[in-house]
Amino acid sequence: MTRPIATSPPLSQTVFHVVTGKGGVGKSAVAVALARTLASQGHKKVLLATTGGDDGVSSLLKCQPLGRELRELVPGIWGVSMTGESAREEYARIVLKYDTVVRLVFGNPLVRHFLDFVPGLGELNQMGKLYYHQVSGDFDHIVLDGPASGHAVTLLTAASKVVSTVPPGPLSRDTRYIAELVTDPGRTAIHLVTLPSSMSCRELFELGERLAQKEGMAMGYLFANRMPAAQEAEVEPQFADDDAGRFLQAAWQQQTQAWDRVRGLAKRLGLPLVAFDEVSQPRNVVDQLVSNLEGLR
Repeated sequence: MTRPIATSPPLSQTVFHVVTGKGGVGKSAVAVALARTLASQGHKKVLLATTGGDDGVSSLLKCQPLGRELRELVPGIWGVSMTGESAREEYARIVLKYDTVVRLVFGNPLVRHFLDFVPGLGELNQMGKLYYHQVSGDFDHIVLDGPASGHAVTLLTAASKVVSTVPPGPLSRDTRYIAELVTDPGRTAIHLVTLPSSMSCRELFELGERLAQKEGMAMGYLFANRMPAAQEAEVEPQFADDDAGRFLQAAWQQQTQAWDRVRGLAKRLGLPLVAFDEVSQPRNVVDQLVSNLEGLR
């Protein structure tokens, strides 16, 4: 049985926001909208991060592409595109303190080859980089445009899987703190994004149930993209018995089914629902989302 989560805290009360879901459902638009909404609250400083070297956000923000180096994308929003390797080297600099030692160790091809094959290490380093920015106080909020469903599970559970295998020391301590971060509802909210299709909703339910129930993650909101106009009437209207009437009836039924499916998903997962319409321009989707999120700040 799914753990009930009646409401999520206001967005501004959460430091770490993770956006995930099936590929192609609009995760980047939601992440950008969250960053813009949070940054608009009185000179707040927001970090918007991506993983795996992906960059689905710069075109939506109308800024230069993200890179490995942290930089300000637009006023109030900073960005970085993380890979496992870049995050690993940055974490090493934080721990070892000396760039020369980092270059000697991680510049060795054999060392890099070995580290690339350690399960979950790249994901752990990426989460470690975000954790460092969270505890350092450099940013008021962090928004992660996370990977698609399967990889998201690997990323978010890397710390809990590794913590028992790491010998005592700074890495063990930080790994434990990262595992605690993603399960702390006072600091973290994992937001799920779906389309109204049955396949997308079914896959997202499995993802949400695993993250909330099995992994004990701190959940946030359910975002439903490309939603049709909501039906004003709860009872199906009478349609004319001709081609036009049958077409309108089929369209009405499809719209009703889409809303029933998404509302049912939100209820089963116990998550508040934020729905937004399908529009022609991706940037318009972000503007619409920002408007919808204003009341959740």
